[in-house]
Amino acid sequence: MTAALHRIHQEKVNKSIALVFAVSYSLRYDDSSHRHRPSINETPTQALNLWKTCVLPHLLQNLRYLKENQAESLQVTLNSSLKRTLHVYGHTVALCADMGVPPLRLTQQVQLAQLHFRLTEVYKDSIPGTLYEIPMSRFQDLPPQAMERLMKQAQNHLHPQPALHPPQVNQALPENKEKSYKNWLRVQASDLWRRELMFFKLPTQEGGSQKKTPETSNEPTCTNRPPI
Repeated sequence: MTAALHRIHQEKVNKSIALVFAVSYSLRYDDSSHRHRPSINETPTQALNLWKTCVLPHLLQNLRYLKENQAESLQVTLNSSLKRTLHVYGHTVALCADMGVPPLRLTQQVQLAQLHFRLTEVYKDSIPGTLYEIPMSRFQDLPPQAMERLMKQAQNHLHPQPALHPPQVNQALPENKEKSYKNWLRVQASDLWRRELMFFKLPTQEGGSQKKTPETSNEPTCTNRPPI
């Protein structure tokens, strides 16, 4: 299932990337378009908004169902397409941070923690909630890649004290609790990413060439965790 879902993801992403490149090329080189609007080279925001509208939604869709290596593969695609769209080929982590595009692993954790909240709080008395309690009752016996284990681990990472719900979640209407919790999780993921960036060090330049160390010999991507 995950392999088929990953393949469908990749196909949709490739089509959307091709669409963005075609539109960008048209705006930059079509003489007729220049009479009515500025070149996209003069407005990089147009290229970024176009990429976020056409490509990013496909990358973020159903991340919770993908394995770690599949999410990393999509992260590589994200990095490459963002660089080519903006024509900026610098450091990947710096580019993602400047453009406000968080790592897919954090978005995946938000989706997993949200699903855990849905099954244990919002619909805990439903059939899906009851079925979810069965594997969670023997949590220690679950395999490492079991989705139930990943959901619980994501919640522990973003919400270390799950018994204490945020005030905005407690004050929300029953039909809005999950949405409020998802928005709160996004803030927690953003704070985690900000702390990682604070401790992240770009490779230093020495003598006109990049100084390679065991930690910086290969250019990291947005999926790399900076040393803390």
